Order: sequence, then C-alpha cells, then structure tokens
Amino acid sequence: MRIKSLLRGTSRASLFIVFAMFVSLVYSSYKIQKATTNFHLAGEIHSTLMERLILRDEYFIRNEASTKTQLIAKTEILMSQLKQAQSFFHSPDDIEILSEMIREETRTGIIYEKIMRDDLSPISDNADKNLVADQKKALFSQLLIKTNNLTEDAHQLEKNRYDTLLSIKRTSEWLLGGSLVFIVLLILTNGFFIEMILTRKIQRLQSGMAIIGAGKLDYRFADISIDEIADVARGINQMAASLEVSNKELESFAYSVAHDLRAPLRSIDGFARILQEEYANNLDAEGQRLFGVIRSSAVRLDNLINDLLEITRIGKTELTLSVVDMRAAAIESFQLCDDPAVLSGFDLKVGPLPSAMADRMLISSVWSNLLSNAVKYSRPSPVHKIELESFAKNGMNVYSVRDQGIGFDPRYADKLFGMFQRLHGSENFQGTGIGLAIVKKIIDRHGGETWAESRPKMGEPFFIFHYL
Repeated sequence: MRIKSLLRGTSRASLFIVFAMFVSLVYSSYKIQKATTNFHLAGEIHSTLMERLILRDEYFIRNEASTKTQLIAKTEILMSQLKQAQSFFHSPDDIEILSEMIREETRTGIIYEKIMRDDLSPISDNADKNLVADQKKALFSQLLIKTNNLTEDAHQLEKNRYDTLLSIKRTSEWLLGGSLVFIVLLILTNGFFIEMILTRKIQRLQSGMAIIGAGKLDYRFADISIDEIADVARGINQMAASLEVSNKELESFAYSVAHDLRAPLRSIDGFARILQEEYANNLDAEGQRLFGVIRSSAVRLDNLINDLLEITRIGKTELTLSVVDMRAAAIESFQLCDDPAVLSGFDLKVGPLPSAMADRMLISSVWSNLLSNAVKYSRPSPVHKIELESFAKNGMNVYSVRDQGIGFDPRYADKLFGMFQRLHGSENFQGTGIGLAIVKKIIDRHGGETWAESRPKMGEPFFIFHYL
C-alpha cells in the first residue's frame, strides 16, 4: 500500500471520528438542554403547588379578596403548566402522572370554586350557618386529599425528570470519554503501525545502502512492496546494477591495462639494466644516477601494476572458504612481510585469535598488508612493538593490529582504505597506496567491516577488521 494512501486513509478515518464525535456532542447537548428544560418545568409545577398551598391556608385563615384572586390565578397557572408539560414530556410514566394530575387538578378546581363561593347554600338561621360550615369542612377535607395527591405526583414528576437528566448527562460523559479514548487509541495505533512500517522499511533501506556503499554492488533489495520507499529501493537496485556493470568494466579495463603494461615496463627495466651494465664505463656519475632512477621507478611501477592486478583478481576470484587458524596465518604473514633482518628488531605479541571461516589465501593477504604497514610506519619510532588481539562484539570476531608507529590524524581515517590514498608522503614511506584498499576489499567480500583508529603524533595506530 502506498504511504500516501495510508496517510490519506488515516486522516479521513480521524476526520470521520472527529465529525461523529462532534455530532454526538451536539446531539448530547440538545438532549441535556431539553432534559434540563423539562426538569425546570417539573420544578416549577412543584413550586406552584407549594405556593398555592400557602395561599390556600392564608385564604381560609383571613378570607381576604386579594388572597382569593391570587389563589385563582395560581390555579390557572398550575393548569397551564400541566398542559405544557403534557406536550413536552414523552415518557410513559410522566404521561400517566400528568394525566392523573390534570384530572385531580380539575376536581380540585371545582372544589376551590365551591369553597370560594359565598352562596354555597341559603343561610336563614343559625342552623343554616352550621350547615354551610359543615359543607365547607367536607370540601376542605376533599381538597386536602386532592392537594396531597397532587403534591406527591409533582414530587414524583420532578424526581423522574431529575433522574432522566442525570442519566443523559452520564451517557453524554461516557460518550465523550469513549470518543476521546477511541480517538487517542486510533491516533496511537495508526502512529504505531505507520512508524513501525516506515521505520522498518527505512532501516532496511539504510542497511542496504550501507552494504552497497561498502562496495558490495551485487546486493539487491528483495520483496519490495508498492510504496514510495519501494520506489527508492528499486531506484537503488537499478543504480547498484549500473555501478556493478561499470565497476566490472573498470576492473576489466584496469586488469587489461595493468597486464599489458607489464611487458613494456619490464623491457624498459631490462634494457636500462643492460645499458647500465654494458656501458657503465662510458657513463659518468650523473648518468649512473639517472639509470638508477629509471630502474627504481620501473620497480615501483611494476609493484603498482602487481597491486592493481591483485585487487582486480580479488573481485573476480571465487571464495574458497575453510576453517583458517588465524593465529598461525598471522604469524606466517609477519615472517614474510619484510626482510628478516628488519623483523628481528620487532617484538610481536600475539594474543588468542579464534579460527574463522575464510579464504585462506585472501586472509593471509590481509594479515600481510596490515603487518607490513605496521612494520613500515613503526621504523621511525623508538618502540618496535606490534600486538595482535581479538575479542567478540555483537556476535562477531574482531581482530586488531596495534603498533607504536607514527599514527595518523583520525579525521582522515576514512581515506585510509581508498585506492591510492596516502596520509604520509611517498618520499618517506615507500608503497603504492593500495595495500589497505586490498584489505578492505577482501574483508568486504567476507561480509565484514574494516576500520582504523589512531591519535596523531602519539602512535598506537589501531587497525581492526571483523566478520561472522
């Protein structure tokens, strides 16, 4: 899946969730507002009932016209509130309570009308007055019962509305909390998977580029998916293939040129030697010196050609792997890396060196180049000591060559293993500048790494290589 499509899908999913959450919040807010309004209306009904009770008692105590007017107005308000609630409340329990309250309030209104009428019955004597008083007492008793029923119903109605409001608020809180948690989980999950996918692919891309950058041009990215990183990987594969072809062509060209140069070069050296020997009596000192320069230059060029042929041969030769005794190979290479008279002045310390699966001839060339360098650059130093050590690191065997030579500036350590890269002048130290490039190429072919550490003017160059 394309990364762009993945990100677009994730963004759309997040926007949809946010939109759904927004709609849910709006709906919840509407429900809460409606429930709050209904709760307040139920409270107003209950409050109106309580206020009418106070007016009722005040009227029966004082029998004032103003109180009577207020009592009638409050009764009308209560009936209006009940009818309004009947149109707003939709719960079956609430509808049943409201219907009962309206019926009770209708009967209560009739009782109020009878009580507040001045002509309940004709009054002619004391007996008639007593009869009226008894009628009012009977009506008041009925009123107390009706009012008590209305008060209980109003209280229940208010309680129902409060419970409904509380339930809606809790549901809204859970909905809001759940939506937030879901969004956070979605973001974290998407972020985790995207990061995991991208990180894994980028790390694979980086490791592959490092392998190709180390010189293994035959490396290719396999199982490439369809996304932007895969496009880069395919481009790197094509680039590596082109570089591999170009590199092979350059190696073939270098091999051909080096091979073809050997014959005329040896002819020059041979004829110079014959002229120097046959006509020595006819040459003055300057002539002898110039012939010496010709011959020494021919020898240096021949060594350079041999090294070029060696490094091209390394790239073409198939590895013949076997278990190599690294300690024996190192000691043997040291004994052959320079003149015995020179080597006799060196102290070689060889620690435990574990065996390795390698091409014996190529590994011997590695030891030979590293040790000859150690000898060459240690000559100016008063301490002629070379130490060979090994240790394990990340499941790999690491082999090191340490000497007490002149050292080098660590800022230029990456140039040491390049072709014709020299950190010291050829006038002071002979060589072609290819030895360490040969070391790197051999170790690369074995799947390992090569590096060097040092401190300038303090000695102790530290050449290390390792592989599985």
